[in-house]
Amino acid sequence: MCGQRLCVVPSRYSHAQVDAVRADIHSHFQDWQVYSSGLTAGEDGQIVVTLSLVLLTPAIAAWAEQVPDRLLALKPWLVPLPGA
Repeated sequence: MCGQRLCVVPSRYSHAQVDAVRADIHSHFQDWQVYSSGLTAGEDGQIVVTLSLVLLTPAIAAWAEQVPDRLLALKPWLVPLPGA
């Protein structure tokens, strides 16, 4: 449903999926060296959980692979070089 100033789209994610991702982030806030996390909307109007952290580790990458597609936006400050 779209109007001149408002467009509402059905979410592709359940409330439980979003809450589970946010809970995982919260429980690892210190050991993953997270400095920011929040909710935003993508260009398509869908909710996105943002995760800004110091370093993208293999453990975090493995966890992120389990998150539904396009629900999570990783924003690492440092990224390992390929093959390093």
